[in-house]
Amino acid sequence: MQNNVSSRRLSSLIIVFILGGSILLGGLTTVEQDTWLSLILSWVIFLPLLIIYIRVVKLHPGMNIYDIMVTLFGKQVGKLLTLAMTLYFLYLCALVLRNFGDFIFIVSLSETPHVVIMISMVVLTAYMAKSGFDILMKWTIITLPVYIFLIAFPVVISFEKLEFSNLLPFLNHPFKEIIRSAFEYFSFPFAEIIVLLGMSDSFKSIKKPCKVYICSTFICLVFLLAINIRNILLLGLPMGKSLFFPSYVAIRLVDMADFMSRIEGSVSTNFVLAGTAKIAVCLLAASKGMASLFGIGDYKRLVMPVAMLALALATIAHDSTMEMFAFLAYYPFFAFPFQVLIPLLVWIAGEIRHHRNKNKSTPAQA
Repeated sequence: MQNNVSSRRLSSLIIVFILGGSILLGGLTTVEQDTWLSLILSWVIFLPLLIIYIRVVKLHPGMNIYDIMVTLFGKQVGKLLTLAMTLYFLYLCALVLRNFGDFIFIVSLSETPHVVIMISMVVLTAYMAKSGFDILMKWTIITLPVYIFLIAFPVVISFEKLEFSNLLPFLNHPFKEIIRSAFEYFSFPFAEIIVLLGMSDSFKSIKKPCKVYICSTFICLVFLLAINIRNILLLGLPMGKSLFFPSYVAIRLVDMADFMSRIEGSVSTNFVLAGTAKIAVCLLAASKGMASLFGIGDYKRLVMPVAMLALALATIAHDSTMEMFAFLAYYPFFAFPFQVLIPLLVWIAGEIRHHRNKNKSTPAQA
């Protein structure tokens, strides 16, 4: 099954994973109309780290991040690092689960308890994760065209309502603040792709992973820019900053007149579909980490227990939606060790080991 992984499937998974939560929560940052510039800078800053992620996988073909850390640092240190990464993936799974649980609660099921909504999502995502990585990628291939259509189409049909003056004045904020905002986008959503290293043993058949990753993340950047600029032009700065889910509200302003008069329902449904894919990926990566920690050969046996842990964590992570959004300002600092420091350590150790092995295999010259 792992041999069926193709570049197209991996690309679909990357796009859905990155766009899954960022479009739902992606509002204006402190730099307001200059947020689009922060987005571009965040992707440029992220590129070197992305190349490091890819290099780590190339140095250890057929292995995931857990196997790599045990190989490089030994069983004790490797298991400790595995525990750290697994807990991060588990928390990210719980965080995304809570995000979408709050979204569904606010926009449509306000009479339904949060926990009931999240239980429904956990059952679905656990089934997807337990079905295997190949099934998960097929799911993203099916949903991605619909997802892209429902993102792009409202941009086209809302053109007459766009207020281009909302983008002015240009560069109205200090460059230091723009960089700080770029760091937020760097951490969420781009660097969260570290989760895929938890299942990199499934990507060994990809011939040009660097091209796949870079092109896929660039496509995500384009869509994030389109969504962000659309929200600014439709909602304006004061409203855009005050909303929890600006993309959903912006869609509600779109009127399709004769053949369809409100499309936010279909768009919100597609948001949730993409969100389930992101939760399933995090759940799968965390389950593999748990399997590595406890020496269990089949990670699928741990999917449901790990899903229950994520559900429990999601219910206690934040007391309210407002607190959840307030945490986003601190999330880049929380995630930095797992997204940057540990991968850098693994990369450096991998390069040292690679050069030592290369020197040993090279015959001494007379």
